[in-house]
Amino acid sequence: MTDYESSLRTALVEQFPTAKPLGCWFHHNQAV
Repeated sequence: MTDYESSLRTALVEQFPTAKPLGCWFHHNQAV
């Protein structure tokens, strides 16, 4: 589970292509 930093999510998907990135609802609301 991560916050909504696009660079972090991109790096995770590149390193772990079969993983499903999950975001935290609290941080999503903070980012919007």
